Amino acid sequence: MLFLGLPFITFGIIFLELNDKKEKILMKSINLFTDGKELDEMIQYYLKLVDHKYLIREEEVILKGYVTSHEKNCLFIDCPLTNVKKIMDTYNNHNGSDNFYSNAMIHSELILYINKVYIFGLNKFNSCTTLMISYAIFLIQFLKQKAKAKAMLENAEKDNPPFNEQFIIFRYKKHINEEQDIFNNNGDSDVVSGIAYESHFRQCKTNILNTAKNFFDFWEILGENSENTHISKLNNIGHKINQGLQDINTHW
Repeated sequence: MLFLGLPFITFGIIFLELNDKKEKILMKSINLFTDGKELDEMIQYYLKLVDHKYLIREEEVILKGYVTSHEKNCLFIDCPLTNVKKIMDTYNNHNGSDNFYSNAMIHSELILYINKVYIFGLNKFNSCTTLMISYAIFLIQFLKQKAKAKAMLENAEKDNPPFNEQFIIFRYKKHINEEQDIFNNNGDSDVVSGIAYESHFRQCKTNILNTAKNFFDFWEILGENSENTHISKLNNIGHKINQGLQDINTHW
């Protein structure tokens, strides 16, 4: 029975070590990183915490700890973490709760902060294709800046990354291009539809006005009560009215 428990004990130790390693990387000051890939590990763990703060209380607490510890020595002017701390303090003073997990302003500032970390890291590790690709994916998923993401992927591609990264670049560039094609096609279609609508609208309006005038002329002639009423003229106007009604239906 003792041996049966060993795998679970071993797994627990490894799990704790992994968590400990992640938290050490997370709490490390960003200017102390000497490798772009390690900085990306920190960023990915941070983004996981941001995503999961709605669901997992423990991860919300860890993220709050990150904000508190890094806000004091933040490298950035007008640091988003300082803004997060101010929002938390304001809510705590007024409501007794900062609503950290659901506050949209806090979420926005947390994303803005990591965007600054990416830019800092790319300036420091400007040949790290892993960080370039990671930032491109971040731009797509969090900031919806697909043109900028595509440019970042193309820069990474120029540095001859390993095959697995080349595949990721290819896949995301293809995805961006396909979405752009769909947008362009829809845009062209909308323009053509708009032109067609305007044309039908103008013609329909013209036909309504002309047909209304023909109706007026028709009833005016009938109202004369004259023995000299021109039957041929009435037939001619009646024909125009029928044609006008057909044209209105067509353009309508």
